[in-house]
Amino acid sequence: MVLKAIRRHVSDPRGKFRPNWGGPYLIKRILSGGAAYIADLDGMEFATPVNIDKLRKYYPERCSLGRKPQGWADLSKN
Repeated sequence: MVLKAIRRHVSDPRGKFRPNWGGPYLIKRILSGGAAYIADLDGMEFATPVNIDKLRKYYPERCSLGRKPQGWADLSKN
C-alpha cells in the first residue's frame, strides 16, 4: 500500500497543517517509464497513471486491542 502526494492547491481552513499525503492506495500496475496505476481500497482505479516519485510506502498502525504502542505510559498504575 502507498500514499500519494497532494500537490495541487486545496483551500483548506487548516492552512499549512493540511495533510500532504492522501490514501492509502494499492498499486495495480507499474509502467516502464516510472509511473504506476493505483486504486483506492474499494478497487476504484485512477484513470491516469501517477509518477512513482509522488508515492511513498504506507505503514499501517500496528495496535491490537490488548497492547499499547511502544512508548506509551500506563497511567492506570498509581
